[in-house]
Amino acid sequence: MINSPNNIYIEKNDDKEAASDTFLTMRTMRLPGFQSAAEFESVSAYHYVSVRMLARVTGSAGACMAIFTYLGGEELADVQEADIEIMTRDPKNRVQYTNQPSFTEDGVDIPKATRNGTLPEGVEWDNWVVHRLDWTPKRSTWYANDQEVASIEFQTPKDPAQIILNAWSDGGSWSGNMSLNGAAYMQIQWIDMVYNVTKDKEEKRRIRWQGVGERCWARR
Repeated sequence: MINSPNNIYIEKNDDKEAASDTFLTMRTMRLPGFQSAAEFESVSAYHYVSVRMLARVTGSAGACMAIFTYLGGEELADVQEADIEIMTRDPKNRVQYTNQPSFTEDGVDIPKATRNGTLPEGVEWDNWVVHRLDWTPKRSTWYANDQEVASIEFQTPKDPAQIILNAWSDGGSWSGNMSLNGAAYMQIQWIDMVYNVTKDKEEKRRIRWQGVGERCWARR
């Protein structure tokens, strides 16, 4: 699997009665001999955050589309991560929510760490959905279109972390195997974050990215 900047680009929004002029696309493609993927990462400066994005997922089965907090560790048990993962082989009303790790070094599942959540009635991830993760000191809570869909206290992340978005597949048991020349897309109209920056006296801040040609802004 190889991340490529060619898999992150801006598209014109041609939807009927579109809410934005453009959206950001993250793509993963199965090519002969390898999988081409997309990822971008924030600085490692977020200590508790509410992150929301207006997004939809389309394309081939066998991809994982994700937004998550991440702090790595030398051992699997030391990883701290809160995930939203959309699996394109799953039913379109199901999303995986996890406080990682969800399995041990021996491959044993940890059921308390994860939920296979159901989106609100009538909502499917190939339509525009506001996906939201609230990472707080005691729990991670997830929402879709402002309705709570999962909440996990078990192994809630404790330390400052990155925010990562990615679109990927490795042909493994988690993502599934994408057919040759297949492709899947995560399309994002906006990302909104309310957070504390740990290196700046824990002051609350808010930032939004929206479309192309529109400025990013921060308020504190």
